Amino acid sequence: EYLKSAECQLKCAWIKEQLKDNPTFSYLEALNCYKRTDNYDDYQKTLDKCISSYLKEGKYNDAAQLEYDRGKLYEKNNKTQEAFDSYEKALDFYEMDKSEMKGAIKEVKIAKANIIWSNDMKDLIAEAKALFEEIGDDLIKNNNATTGKILAKDYYFKKILCYFAYDDYISAKAYIDKYFGDDSSYESSPIGKLCNGIIKCFERGEGFKEEEDGITKVISSFKGSIRNSKTLNDKCVDVLLEKIKQKIYKDMEDDLNEEDDIR
Repeated sequence: EYLKSAECQLKCAWIKEQLKDNPTFSYLEALNCYKRTDNYDDYQKTLDKCISSYLKEGKYNDAAQLEYDRGKLYEKNNKTQEAFDSYEKALDFYEMDKSEMKGAIKEVKIAKANIIWSNDMKDLIAEAKALFEEIGDDLIKNNNATTGKILAKDYYFKKILCYFAYDDYISAKAYIDKYFGDDSSYESSPIGKLCNGIIKCFERGEGFKEEEDGITKVISSFKGSIRNSKTLNDKCVDVLLEKIKQKIYKDMEDDLNEEDDIR
């Protein structure tokens, strides 16, 4: 039934185009019907037509939302590169509109960053860092000073985790100073305790077992303290913390191997 309804709506869209009328609503109705079926190819073709129709009308926000939906569908079907490309297009459409849809743009930026770290796309890590910073900067710009800083800190923190995981702790420390240098509550906060604990684990050299226990305890303590945080208690933080842990393990193993070679 849904397939027949979709076909009828597409016919209506075709007739409207012949009459120089607006076919967008009919394409949307067909799209909603295809969503309820497993007809993936026709869904994609109709989505293209609907986005194209929105672009002709200058409705870039609506086109962006549909392209974002496409990206989520690609992601659900494990088509990583296609999802990444769709998120980029969605952001381009929002930019064309000089959009005021701040919340929607934030969601697309988060989705794009998540594609990078969740698939370990090392050549794009710099872009993920930039996206986390953009989100933080936007939150500060679009809210009052106090609220903006509170909302932004979790995204700056994720950028710092990227530095711990993919670069070095010295660089991470520099960004800690940049984002939290004037925050008197940082040292006693869950984020502050975690970052300081990670730095100590990178700096210390007492041996593999002690370091293993150290970073495990630091992460466990952090996870216990952020149970009520939706922003921090997510897959992104979990994956990055695991990468940091494995990096510390590897550094300690390398140090022990060097000591054995010397002996």
